[in-house]
Amino acid sequence: PRLWNLEDPYLYEVEAVLGQDIVRSYFGMRKISVVNLPGTDYPYIALNNEPVYVQLALDQSYHPDGFYTFPSDQFMKDEILRSKSIGLNGIRTHIKVEVPRKLYWADKLGLLVMEDLPNSWGEPDKKMQSESEYTLREMIKRDYNHPSIFSYVLFNETWGLNSNTGTDENGKIIRKYLPETQYWVASMYYLSK
Repeated sequence: PRLWNLEDPYLYEVEAVLGQDIVRSYFGMRKISVVNLPGTDYPYIALNNEPVYVQLALDQSYHPDGFYTFPSDQFMKDEILRSKSIGLNGIRTHIKVEVPRKLYWADKLGLLVMEDLPNSWGEPDKKMQSESEYTLREMIKRDYNHPSIFSYVLFNETWGLNSNTGTDENGKIIRKYLPETQYWVASMYYLSK
């Protein structure tokens, strides 16, 4: 098979016909893993078994005239092309679920995407935990076939999920997940694997 990669983001076109109904889609094949940089013990993200030095920008994915609504398809395509033109090979969508059409352009043009969940501040109550889990499940269900997505960010900076428990001998703050969020954090991690 011809694998999707950053230099050759090959997509297979598919068409399903039933009577007079026609549905067209696409898919890309690729492998995301972790390998050591050749000759070292440094783990790197790998795309199709090749280490990739990930160069991302935090993408707020806002537009001044529409907040989360982009003015046109061309605008989304141009954002991806602009990212590539300045030497980036990926973006991290920040605290929002990305628009499917923008993910299409990342697939089509060869840009990695780290997809993020909306977040809240403070200790997550049961409603927030439920909403986060629902959003994660639906985001993965909707987007799992995008070859550009290589990672999911479950918690932005883990605000409210842990507490300071003192300092170590070097003065570094020791953090520990709160007992009431520890199980939930682990379950969200396993959902995204």
